[in-house]
Amino acid sequence: MAKYPKGSEWRIWDLHIHTPGTSKNDQYGNDEAAWDAYITKLEENTNVAVLGITDYFSIDNYLYLKQKQVAGRLIGKTLLPNIELRITPVTQQETPINIHVIFNPELPTEVIEREFLRCLKFSYGGSEYSCLKSDLIALGKAFRNDDSIDDEYARKEGIRQFNVNFQDLKQIIEKQVLKNQIIVAVSNSNKDGNSGIQHSSMEATRMEIYRMSDMIFSGNPNDVRFFLGQGALDTNRIVATYGSIKPCVTGSDAHILDKVNVFPNNRITWIKADPTFEGLKQIVYEPEGRVCIQKDNPAFDIEKCPFTRIYIPARTNVFENETDISFAPQELPLNSNLVSIIGGRGTGKSVLINYIAAAFHKQTQSENFNLNSDVIISRQASILEEAKDFKVSDNPNVPFMYIAQSQIKDLVQNKDKFSRNIRETIGVTDEYNISQDFLSRAEVAINEYFRITKIINANNTTPQEKRDNINKEIKKYSDFIANITSEQNKKKLESYKNRVGKLNQFNSWIAALQQLVSNIDKFTVETNENISAWNELFKPQKVDIPLIDSSNTVKYIKDNLIPRVITAREKVQKEIIDTKNEFKDYKGDLATLLSNVSVYQNKVSELSQQIETLGIEETKYRAITSETFKKLGIEIKGSIESYSDLIEQKWNEFKGHDIAIDPKKKELLDLILQEDLNVSVDIHFDSTKMYNLLLEKLDGRSYNEEKIRKILEIETLDNFYDFILQTTDHNIFNTEIKNDLRGRLLELFFKKYTQFISHDVNVTLAGKSITKLSFGQQGTIYLRLQIAANMFSETIIYDQPEDDLDNSFITKELISIFKTIKKYRQIIIVSHNANLVVNSDSEQVIIAQNEDGQLKYMSGALEDPDINNEVCQILEGGKNAFEKRERKYRIN
Repeated sequence: MAKYPKGSEWRIWDLHIHTPGTSKNDQYGNDEAAWDAYITKLEENTNVAVLGITDYFSIDNYLYLKQKQVAGRLIGKTLLPNIELRITPVTQQETPINIHVIFNPELPTEVIEREFLRCLKFSYGGSEYSCLKSDLIALGKAFRNDDSIDDEYARKEGIRQFNVNFQDLKQIIEKQVLKNQIIVAVSNSNKDGNSGIQHSSMEATRMEIYRMSDMIFSGNPNDVRFFLGQGALDTNRIVATYGSIKPCVTGSDAHILDKVNVFPNNRITWIKADPTFEGLKQIVYEPEGRVCIQKDNPAFDIEKCPFTRIYIPARTNVFENETDISFAPQELPLNSNLVSIIGGRGTGKSVLINYIAAAFHKQTQSENFNLNSDVIISRQASILEEAKDFKVSDNPNVPFMYIAQSQIKDLVQNKDKFSRNIRETIGVTDEYNISQDFLSRAEVAINEYFRITKIINANNTTPQEKRDNINKEIKKYSDFIANITSEQNKKKLESYKNRVGKLNQFNSWIAALQQLVSNIDKFTVETNENISAWNELFKPQKVDIPLIDSSNTVKYIKDNLIPRVITAREKVQKEIIDTKNEFKDYKGDLATLLSNVSVYQNKVSELSQQIETLGIEETKYRAITSETFKKLGIEIKGSIESYSDLIEQKWNEFKGHDIAIDPKKKELLDLILQEDLNVSVDIHFDSTKMYNLLLEKLDGRSYNEEKIRKILEIETLDNFYDFILQTTDHNIFNTEIKNDLRGRLLELFFKKYTQFISHDVNVTLAGKSITKLSFGQQGTIYLRLQIAANMFSETIIYDQPEDDLDNSFITKELISIFKTIKKYRQIIIVSHNANLVVNSDSEQVIIAQNEDGQLKYMSGALEDPDINNEVCQILEGGKNAFEKRERKYRIN
C-alpha cells in the first residue's frame, strides 16, 4: 500500500516561510531558543502539511531543519527547499524581481550547490562571484571594502547585493540535470514582482520571465483567474503569451514568530495532492483543479455522499459455494473524488465494484456473490457527518448510480427500452396512458349512444316514421272517443278525457318525485362515506371536510312539493267523479262508456308520451354525437399533444432553460449536454395497426383492410383528428358507416387509441438521429443524460466506460466532464483506458492484484511513484498519457 493510500487530498501548504537566521529582515533571532520556539510554533498547527523553507540564495536553514526532523521534530510535515532570488531587470520602483526556485528534497545537496548555486554569477569590482557561501562572504567584504568584518555579516551583505540576470537564471534552470527537479515561482507584486515591470520597452522581458516560471506567487483572486485563462485572456491566449496557464500560490512569508501560521487575508493555499514534491508538480499539470486559495478546506465546499472505505476483516469468498476466488483481509480507503480501479486480466478490478453493487441490490452480471459476509462498506450521508458502516450481510440499501460493464451497449440496442429510459431520465416517469376518468366518461357516452340509437332506430324505422305511426294511432283513438256517443255527450266526454289525462300526469309526477328522494338519499350516504374516509386519512393534519346535508332538500320535496301534487291529483279525481254524475240521465251502459273513454284516453296519453320521449331521445342523440363525442375528441387530441409538450418542457427544464437555476449548475449542464444534443417528440400514428385492430372484431365476410380503408380514409394523425373531431362531413357519425363498424370505431378510437398512437422520444446529436449513430455514440448520449440527471451528491460507479462509449467522446469530452463533475459527486470507475485514468486526473488509483486466487488492492495517488509506475505498466499508453497531461497546458 502506498504511503498515502487514500490518494490526493486537500492539505494546507505554506510554500513561503522564512526561518530564524534568514538572510534578510530576520526578526526571529538566530540562537537555539529562537529555533526551538519556531519549530514548536510550526508543530502546533497540525493542519499545515508542507513547508517551503525559504531563504535568499541559500538552503542552509532548510538543511538545519531537516536535521531537527531526523532528530524527531516536525513529524508528519514535508519540508521543501525554497531558494528566493532577486533577478534583474528591476521593477518600476527600482526593486529587483522576487523569484523562487523550489527543489525536489530528494535532489542531493551537492547537486543543488554544484549545478545551481555555483552557477549563479554576479560581477562586482572586476571579479565574478557565485552563490556559494564563500563567494557571498567575499562579495560582502569587497562591497564594504573591509576584509575584517564578520563572515556572517559579510555573507548577508553579499546576499543583499547579489542580483541575477534573468537570462542567466533561465540557462541554469534549463539544465538537463535539473529537469523535473525544480519548480520556479515568480512574484506578481507590482513592488518586487514581475508585474512591476511596466515600461513598454521591457514587455518582452516581462513575458519571458513569466514563460520560465511554473507558477505565480500571488493570492490576488484577479491574478488567480487571469493566469488560469478566466480573465481578460482565454486559455489559448494565456498559453500563447505566457507559455502555459499557471497556478497561483501563497505563503505566510513569515519573518517573525508572530506571523508563523498566519496567512494574510486568510488566503491559505490548499493543494490536493500527496504532500511531496511530486504532489506539488501536480498543480503545474492541473492548475485549475489541484490548488485553491481560501480560508476553509475546499473538500467541504460542495455537499457529497461518498463511499469512504471497504473493510474486509478476514479472507472472504467472493462467490457462494466457491472457494477459488476470495478477498484478502484488508482495509481500502476511498477518495471522495475520482477513483480509478485498474489491473490486468483476472485481477479482480471489476469484481470489487460489482460486489459493492450487489451488496446494495444493484443488478450485476453475476447473481452468485457471497453476500452473507462481514465485509463492511462505509459511506457518508454528508461530508459534514461521520461515515456510517454497512455490513454486507445486513442487506443494506443506499442510493447511488451503477452502470455495469456493457450495460449501456445492451440498452441502446433495444430502441423502445432506450427511448423509455431517456424519457424517464429527463423527468417524465409515467408512460402516456388514458386516464381512468376519461375512460369512464367515454364508456358512459358509448353506452348512452347505443341506448339512444336502440330507441330511435327500433323496428328498423326512422324517428320520423315512428312519429308518423304514433300520430296515426293517436288519431285513431281520438276518433274512437269522438265517435263513441251522441253529440250532446261529446263535451262531457271531452272534459272527462282531459281530466283522466291530467290524473295520469299527476301519478307520473308523484312516482318521479319519490324516486328523486330515494336517489338523493343514496347519493348523500355514499358521498358522506367517501368524505369521512378522506377526513380519517388526513386526521393528523386536522383536515375536516364538511359532510353533505341534503335534509332540507328532501324535506321540501316530501313535505311541500309531493303534498301539493297529491292535492292537485285529488282535485282532478273529484272532478272526474263530478263528470260521471253529469251522466245520470244517460240511458245506455254508462260504465262501459266511461271505461272505453278511459282506455282510449290512456292510450292517447301513452302514445303522446312516446312522441315526447322520442323527441327527448332525438335531442340527446344530437347532443351526444355533435357535442359529447366532439368534446371527447378534443380531449384526446389535447391529451396526446400535452404529453408531447410535457416531454419537451421537461427537456428544457433538464437543460436548465426556462427555469431559475444556479449559474454553476447551468455551466455544468452546458458542459455535459452541449448545444449539439437535443430531445424532441414524434407522435407516431400507425394506420396499419389501427386497421388490423378494427378488423379483429368485425365480420371478415363483410370487411377487409382495403374496403375499410376506403370507407374511413384515415391514413395520418390529422385524418384521425378530423374524424373524431367531426371537422368535416366525413366523420365517425357519417350515415354511410354501418352500426357494426361504428360500434368498433367508438370502442377503439375513444378507449384504446394508445394501441396505435404512441410518443417516440427522438434524440439527435448535431441534428443526426440517434438511430443513425453508432452504438458508441448512442452510449455517449445515454451517459451524458444520466450524468446530467445525477450531477450532485450520489456516487456514480461505472465498470469500463470505454466498452460502451465512442472513443472520440472519451478523449475530447468525457475526460473534461469527469474532471468537472467529480467536484460534485464521487466517481468510481474500472478502466483500462490510460487517457481516462490519467487525464481525468484521478485522485486515487486502485491497483487490483490476484495472488493465487486472493484478490488484493493497492491504492494511492497518480503522483505516487509506485502507482505511477503501475499505471504505465498495466495500461497501454500509460506513459504517453502522463506526458500528454504534462504538456496540455503548455506551448508544445
